[in-house]
Amino acid sequence: RIIRLVEAPVDPLEPPKFKHKRVPRGPPSPPAPVNHSPPRKLTPGDMAAWKIPPCISNWKNPKGYTIPLDKRLAADGRGLQETTVNDNFA
Repeated sequence: RIIRLVEAPVDPLEPPKFKHKRVPRGPPSPPAPVNHSPPRKLTPGDMAAWKIPPCISNWKNPKGYTIPLDKRLAADGRGLQETTVNDNFA
């Protein structure tokens, strides 16, 4: 018996079988210095200024928490806008 080996034709539209992966570069030889200002104690005023209120939605409350009215109104943002009525109105 004689067996003939023939290479299969390559389909030019077939996507590549292997993907080129980039190897991440190592850190530079001397690490860059990180300059920090000297630490200082936070005052209660600073803490209050940096306090971020939690996000409260007027539409969704999946956990069913009871949310005070002042927090709901603060989340709405209506208190931040000044309401003015036009002089020509009624």
